[in-house]
Amino acid sequence: MPTVLFSGYYGFGNVGDEAILAASIGALRSARPDLEIEVLSATPERTAREHDVRATPRSSPRHIVAAVRRADLLLSGGGGLLQDVTSRSSALYYLGVLRLAQFLRRKTMVFAQGIGPLRSRRSIALTLSAFRHADAITVRDAASAQWLRQRGFDDSAFVVAADPALLLEPCPQERAADILARHGVPGDAACVGICVRPWPTAAQFSSTVAALADGLSEDLAAHVVLVPFHPQADVPLCQQIAAQMRRPAAVLPGPLSPRDALGVIAQLDLLVGMRLHSLIFAAVAGVPLLGISYDPKVDAFLDSLGLQPAASAEALDTAALRAAAQEAIAPPEGEQQRVRERLERAKQAAQRSISTALRLLD
Repeated sequence: MPTVLFSGYYGFGNVGDEAILAASIGALRSARPDLEIEVLSATPERTAREHDVRATPRSSPRHIVAAVRRADLLLSGGGGLLQDVTSRSSALYYLGVLRLAQFLRRKTMVFAQGIGPLRSRRSIALTLSAFRHADAITVRDAASAQWLRQRGFDDSAFVVAADPALLLEPCPQERAADILARHGVPGDAACVGICVRPWPTAAQFSSTVAALADGLSEDLAAHVVLVPFHPQADVPLCQQIAAQMRRPAAVLPGPLSPRDALGVIAQLDLLVGMRLHSLIFAAVAGVPLLGISYDPKVDAFLDSLGLQPAASAEALDTAALRAAAQEAIAPPEGEQQRVRERLERAKQAAQRSISTALRLLD
């Protein structure tokens, strides 16, 4: 029975990363029900329970070595793991696990990775070394592919894929409606969802988002639902925004499971999103979306759908966002169809990482 080991930002309760894991596991098991799947996790018991996998403490060298030895294939990713802006040690950790597996002669795959920003020469050198020894590489966006090309990788050395979360299925509609109802949102109400993350100008940022939420609630006669994707960081921010609003708003609890979060977003009439995976979920659910740019990965995903950011986190213009919301809900003729076609191509691209992993197990 082949064993696949996932190394990523798993077990921290981040909806986006857990969505990558859930969708990847589902797609792999759909094709190969015989697979044994293990995950390096910050909270192994929760990961094992939520994903029905074997889970191992990601911070224990002894357990990591044992897990790598058990594996036939290490999948490093997905997501934006390889960056050294927020933390240099983060990239070194993932590259270390990848190089360990290569040293122990296990098959390795760079799995749906977004690369960068990488600023230190050491991080770049270690990334290139690990990638050159990998059995396969898939990247999740064109910018990551270009990064590899600029450093000598031929197009035949990697596959341009997309975020595996595009393959996720939502929870049943009844469950999503119940989650909203339990937080005071009637089933027949129009709903605007807002999913933001903390920003350096915290006080000014939260008050601006609160003013935007009030404006959208008034313009669209809608309930506002604040959706946290990273509980420790986002729930306090959502509560702060709600407290600054003139109109009532629902703050959903954290952490929601990925399927529950996707199901809830599918109930919305509009999603204003800063978190990448909130925008991915809205696109998958066919919900009109407005993206707030704070990182190249957000811009890259919007561009893949033929969309532009509606605003920048550095300069939120509430009047412009309110006008953009009206246009998003009633888009020009043909635009929705174009977005759907691009989304379908993105889903097909996401499947390439799964197909590549399966070929390595043959």
